[in-house]
Amino acid sequence: MQRWTALGILCALFGTMGCGDDSGTNDVADTGETADEAGDVVVDDAPGDVPEDVPVDVPADLPADVPVDVPEDVPVDVPVDVPEDDGGGDSVADDGGPVPVVVQVAAGGTHTCARYDDGAVYCWGDDDVLAGGGTTGATPVRIAGLDAVQLTCGGQFACALPRGGGASCWGQIQFGTTLATPTAIAGFPAGAALVEIDGGQNHACARGTSGPVYCWGANHHGHLGDTTTTPSDAAVTVSGVMDALSVGMGQQHSCAAAGVRAHCWGWSHAGQVGVTTETNPTPFTLPLFGDAGPNEVDGGDAHTCARVGTAAACWGMDGGGRMGNGVGSGALQLTPAFVAGLTGVVQLAAGGDVTCTRMSDGTVRCWGVNSWGSAGGTADPVPTPTAVAGLPSAAIDLSVGPEHTCVVLDDHSVWCWGSNWNGMLGAPTLPIDIGSTSRTPVRVVGLP
Repeated sequence: MQRWTALGILCALFGTMGCGDDSGTNDVADTGETADEAGDVVVDDAPGDVPEDVPVDVPADLPADVPVDVPEDVPVDVPVDVPEDDGGGDSVADDGGPVPVVVQVAAGGTHTCARYDDGAVYCWGDDDVLAGGGTTGATPVRIAGLDAVQLTCGGQFACALPRGGGASCWGQIQFGTTLATPTAIAGFPAGAALVEIDGGQNHACARGTSGPVYCWGANHHGHLGDTTTTPSDAAVTVSGVMDALSVGMGQQHSCAAAGVRAHCWGWSHAGQVGVTTETNPTPFTLPLFGDAGPNEVDGGDAHTCARVGTAAACWGMDGGGRMGNGVGSGALQLTPAFVAGLTGVVQLAAGGDVTCTRMSDGTVRCWGVNSWGSAGGTADPVPTPTAVAGLPSAAIDLSVGPEHTCVVLDDHSVWCWGSNWNGMLGAPTLPIDIGSTSRTPVRVVGLP
C-alpha cells in the first residue's frame, strides 16, 4: 500500500491545480468531487478506466497532513478538463455573483473613464479626473462613491448619472473651478428623471425621460441653450427642446435629436450648428434629414454628425474629410449631407476633427482630419469611412474624444488609439507627453 496525505490524494487525482503553486493556499477547483456523510471522497464521472466509486477512508475532520491508505491500483494521473475564462460576465466573483465587466467607455480631452455593469467607474489620464485617487498617468483609478448608470467625459472633467438619480461631476468643468470628488449638480426640476448625459469642452447636458434637456457649465457662446450667455454651475433648461431622443456635445456647441429634426445651439464658427452666426444661445432647428429623423447626434470641434437609421449625415466644416465624402473644399456645409456608401451603422460618436461609427458586424469605421491618429491608420486625413485595423474582436461601445478614440470589445476589454497625452490610452509602455500617439489600438492595462 502507498502512503498518501489527504491533500496528496486530491492533487494526484485531479492534477496539479492549486498544488505546489506559489500562492501558499490549498484551494482546489470544483472538479466534481463529493463527500458522503461519512467523509469518504468519491470521484464522479472520472475519465478513462478509473472505477466510478472508489471509496477512500478519510474522516471528515482529518487534518490535511495525516497520511491515509490508498489502493495501489488507483490511477494518479486523472486528467480534468477545466474551461478557460472567456473574460465575460459568466465568471463568479468572491461573493458568488457574476464578475463585474466594463460596458461603457468615455474618451475626454485629457483622460478616459470606463463604467462597469455594477456601477463602478475607473478613470486614467489627467489627475484632475482621478478624484484624488492617483496621479497623472496610464493607471486606472476607481472613483470612490459612484454607482453609475451612465458616464461621459468632457475636456478636463467627467460626469455620471448615479443609480439613485440626478447627475454628478468631477474635475474642471469651467475654467478655474475644479470639483475634487463627484459632486451633485443642482438645478434640476423636482422629479426630473435623467437617462442620458454628454460632455463638451467645458459644459455638459443631460436628457430627461420625457425629452427635456438640461445643461450646465461655461456659456460664452450660448452652448447651454437657455437664450443667455451666462455660465451656470447649476443645470438650466434648454429653451424650446422638450422631445429629445438623444443629446450630443461638440467642443463648444450642443445638439439634440428630436423626432424628425435635430436642434443645435452654441458656437458655430464653422457651421456646426447649421448657421454662420458664431454665438447661438437659442436652439436652431436643422432641415429635415429625409424620410427618417436622426436617432443620435454628436459633435466635434467644427462639425456635427447624426445617425439616421443605419446611415450617417454630417454638417459643418467640409474640409479634412470631416463630412466623410472626400477631403472637401473647406466650405461650410450648413445642411446635413449623408455619408456616401455608409450603411449598417448602429452607433455614432464624434470628437475633435474625427467621427467614428460602430457597425452591425462589430467593426469600427472612422473618418476625418486625423491629426492625432484618432481615426486610426497612417493616413492624414482619412477622407471616407475606413475600418480601424487591429481590434481583435467586435466592439460593443464606442467613444471619440478630441484627440483619441476608445472602444469596449465583446470580451469587455477596453482598447484606445490616438494621442496618449497624460496617459489617456491606458498603455503604460507609451510615453505620456503631448506628442505621444498610437495610430493602432492598444489595450488598456490595469482595469480589474
